[in-house]
Amino acid sequence: MTRKELEKLSTKQLILKAYHEEDENIFMEYMHILRLRGNKEVFQLTKKLAYSKDNIYREIAASILSQFGYKTKLHKGESVHLLGKLLNDKNEDVVATAIYGFGHKKCTRYADKLASCISYQSLQIKEALSFTLGGYADSKSVDTIIQLMTDKNDDVRDWATFSLAQINETNTQTVRDALFKNINDDVLDIRGEALLGLALRKDERVKDIIVEDLQKPFYGSWIFTAMTEMPDNRYLPYFESYLGTLNKEDKKAFEYDINNAKKALNMDPS
Repeated sequence: MTRKELEKLSTKQLILKAYHEEDENIFMEYMHILRLRGNKEVFQLTKKLAYSKDNIYREIAASILSQFGYKTKLHKGESVHLLGKLLNDKNEDVVATAIYGFGHKKCTRYADKLASCISYQSLQIKEALSFTLGGYADSKSVDTIIQLMTDKNDDVRDWATFSLAQINETNTQTVRDALFKNINDDVLDIRGEALLGLALRKDERVKDIIVEDLQKPFYGSWIFTAMTEMPDNRYLPYFESYLGTLNKEDKKAFEYDINNAKKALNMDPS
């Protein structure tokens, strides 16, 4: 069905379709329409779902509540309260969905409860925490992200490193050291995020790392942004030859970042 056709369906019809939908992308399309609709009818039905004995209905409730009425702001306080209730759910899928919801709600009074969910062994919950806690600056949330940055699962470490590096603005020695540790990660995306996080925090150790990386194969645009954030003339002898190793597709894709790095180094952008 097209978006226009879906929008003509009643709230109950959309919820029923979501209940039986196995395709995640289509499921989220239903959720988007219900969240955007954001009226009293949607809220009352969602509230009933939140108290349902059916795990799938409670998960649907958590998904709707995560961004319910983001334009109308209707039932803002009560939707947060219900989402908080679902953090204590017996089903881990429901808990994970509620955690993601607080990534959008940014409600600091639930920060401790969110951080305590690190006790779960569920991969889905760990990934949700890695996404969500980046928006929370309290020490417990930051400590939890740092713990997730050492998780054995690559995706969890990747999300947590990205979350701390680019979403969270905390700039302490503990945070910088955690990022510096992940510079040595075997996953290049994690290494890149750690490099960028250090550069954004003006950690002088970044400069030596950039010099080293300019003498290695290209692994992502993080290095150009890091050079822009922490310019140094020491890069110049290596930068031109480094650009020469890039293929045409990468040069075109990252042209903006490359030019910013050149400007930061007072180089001719041509």
